[in-house]
Amino acid sequence: MEYRKVDLDELTTRAARLLAKAATIRVAKGKDYSGDDDRLSNFHRLAERLKKAGATSKLIWASHIMKQVDAVVSWVENDDVASEPLENRFADIINYCILGYALDKAEVKQEKKRLQTVTLQCSICLQNYTLRKQNAFCPHGPYEKGDSRAK
Repeated sequence: MEYRKVDLDELTTRAARLLAKAATIRVAKGKDYSGDDDRLSNFHRLAERLKKAGATSKLIWASHIMKQVDAVVSWVENDDVASEPLENRFADIINYCILGYALDKAEVKQEKKRLQTVTLQCSICLQNYTLRKQNAFCPHGPYEKGDSRAK
């Protein structure tokens, strides 16, 4: 298969069109799936429904983006996408990347709230290690919270 050259202006124009399409889809589908309050709520809601099967919000997100990627791979393999325009699949992938990024940032905020400051002291060098996690490491080995060697 032959391809023509695509200069920076054309690529920039195509990128702007695809990003505009992604924004339009994100607004329309986002309202349908999640409403206005929490645009990540459908991942959390589905994870809660499938909790017994080990589902998490990230796993639900991954299954959604992989569906779109799988359709693009089908286009690569078969040179055809039947159910939805390829442009929409690429726009959906952009949107799922944005949602995944937001999901990561939302979970990081929750994780930081759960972490407590832990101060441990190495019983060999007597140096203190204050960390925002459960394990501390010094040259003499790791000491976990509650370890009798940590003072």
